[in-house]
Amino acid sequence: MTLQCHHVDSYYSTPEFLERAGFIYIILFKTPKAMNSVKWYFVNLHIWIMIYDNFLGVFTIPFVILPTMSGFTLGLLRYIGVSELMMNVMILLACANTLISILAIFENRFHIICNFSWKTKWEPCRKCWLGAHYTYAVLIFIPFWFFVPDQFEAKKHIIEFLKENDKTNNVLQKIPCLPDSIQNRDIFIIAENYTYHLSSLVSFLLMGILECAVFILCLIWNVFQQVRSKKISRRTFELQIKFFIALIIQMGVPAFMLVIPLTYVWVSILYNYYDQVYSNSVIIIETFHGLFSTLVMIFIHYPYRQAFISIFFKCLIKPKQDRLRSAISVAPISVTATRSSWRSDKI
Repeated sequence: MTLQCHHVDSYYSTPEFLERAGFIYIILFKTPKAMNSVKWYFVNLHIWIMIYDNFLGVFTIPFVILPTMSGFTLGLLRYIGVSELMMNVMILLACANTLISILAIFENRFHIICNFSWKTKWEPCRKCWLGAHYTYAVLIFIPFWFFVPDQFEAKKHIIEFLKENDKTNNVLQKIPCLPDSIQNRDIFIIAENYTYHLSSLVSFLLMGILECAVFILCLIWNVFQQVRSKKISRRTFELQIKFFIALIIQMGVPAFMLVIPLTYVWVSILYNYYDQVYSNSVIIIETFHGLFSTLVMIFIHYPYRQAFISIFFKCLIKPKQDRLRSAISVAPISVTATRSSWRSDKI
C-alpha cells in the first residue's frame, strides 16, 4: 500500500510550535521578572481552571435537574464505573479550588505590596490560612455521602414533586415537567433534604467573596497611602494601578462566569423553579469559563499578549524575514552575473 504523505514546510508543523502552544508554557517562560512573585499563582490558577473545565465538559457532562439535587452524567467517567456522587463531588471540588486560587492571587498581592504595621502578624500564618482553605474545600464534601437516599424511592418523590409544581395557564394542556426521555434515564438523587449542601456551599462562596473584598480594599488603601506620604513615585503608582486594574479584570471575568450560574442554581432551589433550558445553559456557560479566563489573561497582560502573538502568528512575521534574506542573498548574484556578461560582450 502506497503511503500518501502531505507535508507543509511551516512553523506550525514543527515541534517548537507544539511545545510552546500551551498557555502553561507562556506563563512559565514568558513571565517577566517584575511578575515573578505572582507567576506560580497564575500557574496554579490555570491548572485548576483546566481541571474544572475538563471535568465539566468532557469527563462528566452533568445533566442537572433543578431545583432538585438530581440528574445524570453523560461524560467519559461513567463508562469506567465512577459513581455519580464521586463525579459531582469532583466537579464541585475543582470549582472550589479554582475560587481559592483566585483568592490566593489577591492575598499574594497583599503580601507583596502592602506595608501595614500589623502585617507582620499576618506573615507567619498566611501559608496555614491558604492550606486551611484547601482543606476545608475537601472536608465540606465528605458529609455528601451520608445524605444519599434510597434511589428508587427518591426518584418517585422527585418526579411527583416536579409534576405537582408544573403550572400552566391551560389545565387541559398541562403536561408533566419531565419527558419520558429523561424519566427513563438512570437519574441519581444526591439528597432529598439538601439544607446542608446549600448552606455549606453558599457560606463557602460568601466567605471567599468577603475575604477577597478585604484584600482588594487593603491594596487600594495602601497604594493611596504611599502616594500621599510620597513613599513611591508617580510612575510607580501608575504602574501599580495599571497592574491592579488588569488583575481585577483578569480575576473578575472567570469569577463572574462561575458565580452567576451558581447564583441561578441557588435561586432555582430557593424558589422551587424548574426550567431545563436554563439548567442546560448554566452548564454550557460554565464550560466556556476556561476559554474566557485564558483569553482575558492573555490580552490583559502585555508580556503574555506579545508571547501569544509571537507563537501563534509567527507565520505572518517569518515570511517577511525570509523575503528580506532572499532579497539580500539574490542581489549580489544578479549584479555579478550582469558584470560578467558585460565583460564577455566587451571581449
